Amino acid sequence: MTEIDHLNSISAHATGGTIDLKALTAARELAIVSIYCAGRYKNAASLRRIPHLRYLALRTTEPGAWRSIDFLGNCPRLDFLWLDNLQQVRDYTSLQPLTNLTTVWLDDATQLTDLDPIGQLGDLLSLSLSRSNI
Repeated sequence: MTEIDHLNSISAHATGGTIDLKALTAARELAIVSIYCAGRYKNAASLRRIPHLRYLALRTTEPGAWRSIDFLGNCPRLDFLWLDNLQQVRDYTSLQPLTNLTTVWLDDATQLTDLDPIGQLGDLLSLSLSRSNI
């Protein structure tokens, strides 16, 4: 990524396996990250080093791939978020400080029982809770 440090957007279709998100931090101008069909992701907390990140779609192929979404608290500029395979995530309070969010798609959020963290998002225009229990 160091050769393309001015990159603004990346979209990739993985073929399973684990994707290390730390590699994206070399492209400090990234605003849009869309990665589909990874098995899992590691070093999600490193996304905090991408100061202009607005759009984040991280799709996985493994059920229960996410154990926590706490890393999102370090991405204050996000206005679009799409995560799936959230079966193991119990705590969604890290969404509360993301006041720029207008679109939130949380697929498979089967342990989400309280909409308060999402209800606090005053600019929210689109919410999808596919395959969730709410």
